Amino acid sequence: MAVWLLVLSDDCGQEHLTKCAQPLRVFTDNSEFGLVSTVEELVQICPDLNQGLHCIDRYTRRCMTEQQRFHFNHLYNGTNIVIHEICREGPYQTEFLRHAPCMQEVRTDYEECAKSYQQKIQKMTELRNTSDSATSNGGEAKLRTEYLRCSQTAVLMKCGEESAKFTENFLDRVASSLLQIHCDKYPQGSEKCAEIPNRATRDERERVKKETRDEIDREMRNKGHERQKERDNIDTREKKEKERRERKGKKETQEKERDDRGRKNRKVKKETQEKDRNDRGRKNRKGKKETQEKERDDRGRKNRKGKKETQEKERDDRGRKT
Repeated sequence: MAVWLLVLSDDCGQEHLTKCAQPLRVFTDNSEFGLVSTVEELVQICPDLNQGLHCIDRYTRRCMTEQQRFHFNHLYNGTNIVIHEICREGPYQTEFLRHAPCMQEVRTDYEECAKSYQQKIQKMTELRNTSDSATSNGGEAKLRTEYLRCSQTAVLMKCGEESAKFTENFLDRVASSLLQIHCDKYPQGSEKCAEIPNRATRDERERVKKETRDEIDREMRNKGHERQKERDNIDTREKKEKERRERKGKKETQEKERDDRGRKNRKVKKETQEKDRNDRGRKNRKGKKETQEKERDDRGRKNRKGKKETQEKERDDRGRKT
């Protein structure tokens, strides 16, 4: 961020005050402040914030009457205190850094709140520049209330009530000062830029809190319905997935059983074939052995018979010869 210095001159135009306040717009622009979440990052941004405050102080001393300066400083007091507390070591800086990470998560929602707020303020300023008619009293306060409620709701939904309370206090202290930049060109008390209270009244605060919580309750109910619907969808998907897994498991089990039966049948068939083959082999060997033994016995008997017949014939021949 550039360091904004006010060039000392006799020109006290609105553009100089706007230029001085430019570094402070990070509170709503979120261009840089939304990225701050460590002490080191604060060290980088705080010199520009303090320089912006010094620039505004020099402007008011040179270009405003004592009464105008008192009124202006009264409105800008919140921003001064916030910057000084954030930019020095202490409880407020610690608390800010504690909430900063979650506040970053809602940065997009917060930017939309700030963008809408700035556009409405700019439009209101342009209408006053082109019209002699007075706007309704308290218009700026109403816009600030909308801005605070929008920002607080965004934080509360995602970061919790503690962060939302801190954000409410933080933004409430700086919102009036940002409004004053647009209104300072008008005389104090002018109907074209009604005096802005530095803090919301107690009734306004209670109304903002009630409206915020009512809005959050609606959001929570809607989100609850959405979550329930999502849970139902998840349950349905999980049920279908479970059924699919069961069907797949059943199919795999059936295929496994079929494969097991096939393997078992093939094994039994193979064992049967091997047994039959072994039985045939044993039977063949046994039959062959029996055949061989029978043939050997037959040859033995035949030989013995032949030998006996030969012996008897020789004996008969010897008997006839004698």
